[in-house]
Amino acid sequence: MAKLEARGFEYLIRGNRTIIGRDSSRGKVDVNMGHSNFISRRHLEIYFESPSNFFLTCKGKNGVFIDGAFQRRGSPPYKLPPT
Repeated sequence: MAKLEARGFEYLIRGNRTIIGRDSSRGKVDVNMGHSNFISRRHLEIYFESPSNFFLTCKGKNGVFIDGAFQRRGSPPYKLPPT
């Protein structure tokens, strides 16, 4: 369906929802970003809506910067640009 890429990192998105965060005793995530307390267990969610739209929602307490704009938990979903 899609691919996440960064320096030295690649993840193929194969389902309708992908959870990004840190693994813990409370559960696993699809993309593990390490053990930092700045990263929530379920920090981000990327999901797919047809026909070919991907959205990102922040689930973490510390928020996230997307293209220079800060997104906090509870913000409206951010539509990811097509590549």
